[in-house]
Amino acid sequence: MKSTVAMMAAIAVAHAAAPDKSFKVQTVEAGYAKSCRGVDTLTISSAPKALTWRFSDFGSTYPETEPGSTIAFCVMLYEISNTPVGWRFAVDSVETSGSGKLANGARLDQIGTSLGLSVAYVTNPGARVDEIIWGLRSGGWGDYNVRNTTLTPDGKDLDGKFNINTPSQSDIWSPCWPENVSRDFFQIQFSHQTYFYMGQAANATNPEGKIEDDFQVAINLRWEQCDPSVDKVSQWGRGHDVSPKWSPNSRCRE
Repeated sequence: MKSTVAMMAAIAVAHAAAPDKSFKVQTVEAGYAKSCRGVDTLTISSAPKALTWRFSDFGSTYPETEPGSTIAFCVMLYEISNTPVGWRFAVDSVETSGSGKLANGARLDQIGTSLGLSVAYVTNPGARVDEIIWGLRSGGWGDYNVRNTTLTPDGKDLDGKFNINTPSQSDIWSPCWPENVSRDFFQIQFSHQTYFYMGQAANATNPEGKIEDDFQVAINLRWEQCDPSVDKVSQWGRGHDVSPKWSPNSRCRE
């Protein structure tokens, strides 16, 4: 019989493991619902340990220098594919970094990221094309935000680089990915919002704030192996009622 120490070590190794490759970002729709202020370039990199966004022209200033200059907000939808068979992932933490200046009582009233996932899948594989019926399920990792912050560990004025790492408060896993996850049978979509709102403390005197354009968000992932024959996609998350004629290509949810 294995000792308790050996069993704990085996569990730790299993949780520390990751697939050789992460999923692939297939398509991106930035500015969904016309809500992606000022982003000229969005760079996305996907690795097993992190999914990272780099924003260009996503900065802001305080006090307001033009309408909306104290707010940055971007909503994105993107489709993923090539998911690793027999693996599932959870969000370990969300790490936000950049540079800027917050002085004389200027601060961020809120900075954060919200994450969700939806999976459309064929419920009757093998059926004729005109007889295919889709199902839809969704889940989410919620909000990772910090309020009333100067982005510094000691609460002092910011002048330079910052990094905020917000850990996940619960283990919420993605579906366990089966074999042959082709777009004909599965369509997997992330929803992602990143935002910050600048403001000032109640006792602020001549507050001055600026968040530079070199803004980055990294979604740190944790992986574990699973059995897709047991942990079926059809049992994951929350189910949605859709008509027999609905498909993810219709771009509407009933």
